[in-house]
Amino acid sequence: MRILGLDYGKKRIGIAISDEKGKYAFPYQVLENRNKFFVFDNLKIIVQQEKVEKIIVGLPLNLKGEREKKAKECEDFANKLNSYLNLPVELEDERLTSRLSSRLLRDNPSKKAKKKEAIDQQSAILILQGYLDRQNNQ
Repeated sequence: MRILGLDYGKKRIGIAISDEKGKYAFPYQVLENRNKFFVFDNLKIIVQQEKVEKIIVGLPLNLKGEREKKAKECEDFANKLNSYLNLPVELEDERLTSRLSSRLLRDNPSKKAKKKEAIDQQSAILILQGYLDRQNNQ
């Protein structure tokens, strides 16, 4: 079963994809968040091309595990995506993934915009891999 992992942001959405066995997460792309129609249409194309059966969206909880404004935006995005694609969409705690991604990429000498895209991409991988690890260890 192929699964997409999304790191949702107002400017960009990092996308990762699993292997067919659902064990490993790989980088896929970074999608510009122009508007919901652009995003949903592009995700629909990816889902069809890659035969995706489930989507995991990162849920940015605060350090206490509470939902704040950004988490509610992600929940709303996930609910609308579920309705649009008619696929299971689950939320995955993404606390500290951006910070960890920044550390993993800190030695990358790329330009600032490219580095932000790389962080979004790496965050999507971490979100999806965390989900896959939990599923495979149950």
